[in-house]
Amino acid sequence: MEKDLSGLMRVLALLSHCEFRRFVSVKCCSSSSCFFPRNTCDVSVQQERLKNKMRIPMLKSFVCGCSIRTGSLLIGWFHLVSSLFAVIASTCFGVVMIPRLALNETRENLKEYIEQFWNQTEYPNATIPENTLDQEVDAIILIVKSLWLIVIVFAYINFAANVSLLVGIYKRMRMCHIPWLILAAKNVIFALISLIIWFLYIPVLLFGGHAHHVNLLNEFYVVIGYTFFMTLNSAVWIYTFLTVFTHYRELSYHQTHVSNNFQKL
Repeated sequence: MEKDLSGLMRVLALLSHCEFRRFVSVKCCSSSSCFFPRNTCDVSVQQERLKNKMRIPMLKSFVCGCSIRTGSLLIGWFHLVSSLFAVIASTCFGVVMIPRLALNETRENLKEYIEQFWNQTEYPNATIPENTLDQEVDAIILIVKSLWLIVIVFAYINFAANVSLLVGIYKRMRMCHIPWLILAAKNVIFALISLIIWFLYIPVLLFGGHAHHVNLLNEFYVVIGYTFFMTLNSAVWIYTFLTVFTHYRELSYHQTHVSNNFQKL
């Protein structure tokens, strides 16, 4: 009984001490009776304010008032299902289509396409040497295989990151959030860069020498629709990133502050 009471007293003393230190570090510089050196308090307060300004903003809740953890779970499961479809599609394409590239029928079809393309552009009614056609076909096959390899690698990486995110949410392991956050940050950056490039290209598309009113009107509708889609895509990626990052920060706070305080007992 005495051990329990002493342990409880130590917990209360530690919590009151931590709360007092937090109060002093923020409030003491505004008080004339501060017993800490004023320069030390000013520097600590300025550093804390600068640190808060540089932090990524955090959300208080998800859509429709759902908790951050529930929103992170919805995001994780949605991306897991979509990445699973990407893995299945890329794998099926590799199993079905890649072996067909080595068939003679496929090579002949590619040669016919190359001849038609060259006749319609640079060399009309010209006979292309057979070795040149073979080199062009080999280059096309190599490009297709390389692109497929890149797509399937990224599909499996996204799938693994989504699985890691869900494991981190259910097991409350903040480090498991990092792979997904890195990929999401990459998607946010690409989405914003694409949006900026699109806004810079809009004047060229609308006023780049088009004199016909009907074409200008049709392109205006295309610009409105594509701008809405790209803006929505960027906003969704930013919001999902902030949701998962907020959950990561919450887990980080509980694991680094609460756990460390009780480990000192």
